[in-house]
Order: sequence, then structure tokens, then C-alpha cells
Amino acid sequence: MIMNITQQDYITQGSQRVLYAHPQNKDWCLKIPKEDSNQRFVKREISYTNKYKDKINCIPLYHGTVETNLGTGYIFDLVTNHDGSTADNLQKVTDEGMESKEDSNKLEQKIQQLYALLLEQHIIVSDLHPGNILVRKTSASDYDLWIVDGLGNSDFIKICDVSKIFLKKKLIRKFFRLTQALNLNTSFS
Repeated sequence: MIMNITQQDYITQGSQRVLYAHPQNKDWCLKIPKEDSNQRFVKREISYTNKYKDKINCIPLYHGTVETNLGTGYIFDLVTNHDGSTADNLQKVTDEGMESKEDSNKLEQKIQQLYALLLEQHIIVSDLHPGNILVRKTSASDYDLWIVDGLGNSDFIKICDVSKIFLKKKLIRKFFRLTQALNLNTSFS
């Protein structure tokens, strides 16, 4: 049976997929690839999500596929805030502005914690940018960061999957670019 998706279910979209709320389960979302998208991205994301799901808790879990009126939908956890609203991506949060130096310092600390977690658990990301990271509010005054896209190794020769030295160098580059894009002055070691 084909699941009917409407514009009321629309959440957002990226360069490869459109995100919709799952019409039958408020805890899930559907990632539906755009017509011209490369299916490699979906397969890599599912593979690495399954590989990393027991190592970290800041990635949405994969729950299978469903056929929809808009194409195949890949079912993932919907990342929500403590109040039930959908978490915003880091780009939107920073575009709306950091209200104080304290806010910027807190964000730098959260990014450094994410970096340390990925390094410790030997987890690679292929596309680390503010649109692929969600800010999930855990209370009115605190939040954590979730990677919702770009998980895994896109290199042809996947040396970072087996070498902690090369993984660390790659993560430092990715996180340095991320913090530069956010106008933060964060260092990683």
C-alpha cells in the first residue's frame, strides 16, 4: 500500500532529499530523495547509521522504507526538542544570532564535545556543515547537537575507517571548516 504524503507533512529539504513528517508516527520522519539525487548517499547513510547506532546517541536511527506517492521514503527518527517541536538546524540557529559571547562560548563547547565524541568512537562524517547538524533543545537553557546527514566516509579509499591518525586529521579539517562557517574561533587537537 502506498502512503500518501501531503504538503502539510513537509518539514524541510536539503540538496539531495526532502524531509516530511511521517503521517502515522509523530516520532519519525521520511527522507525522500529528489528525482536527480544519487542513491549512493542514501545507502551510505543507512550503512553508517546502522554501524554507529550503538556507539553514539546523537544520530537519528533508521527504521526501514515505505513507498509513498512521492517515491521511496526512508524512515528515520524525527529529532525533536523537549517541548515536542522539531529541532532547527545549526545554520538557522546561528543565522538568528547568538545573543551573547556566552552563547558563542557554549556553542564552541558543544562543537568541541561533538568532535571529541566522534574521535573517541572512531566515527567519520563526509559532509559536516551547519545544515546537517540539528540543535536539539533538552531544556529551556540547554541543548545538544545531532548529526542528521552526511554521516560516513565518502572517500574512494576508506583509510579513515581503519586509521585513527587519518580520521583525526580529517575530523580536524571538517570541524575547522564548520567553525569557520559559523564565525567561531575554535581549535581542535
